[in-house]
Amino acid sequence: MSARDHLFSLYEQWRRLSLAESEGIQRGDWAEVTRCQNAKHALQERIVAATDALKAEQTGLHCDRRETESAIRTVVSRLMELESQNSRQLAQQRAHADAEQADGDKATKNLRQVNRAYGQPRQTGWQNYS
Repeated sequence: MSARDHLFSLYEQWRRLSLAESEGIQRGDWAEVTRCQNAKHALQERIVAATDALKAEQTGLHCDRRETESAIRTVVSRLMELESQNSRQLAQQRAHADAEQADGDKATKNLRQVNRAYGQPRQTGWQNYS
């Protein structure tokens, strides 16, 4: 496998992980989201190494890099868009969770107020003397 093919196969792995991450976000499967993010983090070093290998291969062959660089820019642009979509999905999920938390906090506060207003008064020891 050429260095170019290897690099593009790594980019394809990144794309698949980003799609799986997106599905995990939609389902609220945070273990899957974490797994995908960890896998992409590990993939970064391999992509850097593959990029360096591609540069070395192309330098040795004295070939025109423009076509490869253009293809890389296209793929990376698509990957960046997937990352942006995932980021937006995460922000939406976070806003939804924050709203639910605020609703829960408000309900708890209201229940405490109702309990104070209508609940049984606490009996002190002084009311029951002999």
